[in-house]
Amino acid sequence: MLWRVVLVSALLVVSYASLAPSSGGAMFAGVDKLAHCLTYAVLYVLAWLAFPGAVLRWFIHMALLGFGVALELLQAQTGYRFMEGADVLANTTGTGLGNLMLSFFHAGVSKRLNSVSAMGESVK
Repeated sequence: MLWRVVLVSALLVVSYASLAPSSGGAMFAGVDKLAHCLTYAVLYVLAWLAFPGAVLRWFIHMALLGFGVALELLQAQTGYRFMEGADVLANTTGTGLGNLMLSFFHAGVSKRLNSVSAMGESVK
């Protein structure tokens, strides 16, 4: 339940940040796309924690992609923000990065658990 509250809170923060007037100058070219990518990687991990299980991974990708597209469409309606296909691509890349991070994490945990299990069996 806690992770679901965290996820909803993060989605609300991202929605506000995406639809509020932009503060302007970027630190370097592409920082916006990097922010999109990292934000959606974090959202992916939070969504997986909120709804754990490998069966839902495809759904997480699709739900976050839909969320990002919806925000881009809403930005186009504000008059002070603009819809960009590159943002959608960065969001999609971020969900892939989140999935990759979880895959590496699970591979490392599984390897450790298998080695601990093997050590326990060799002691018997």
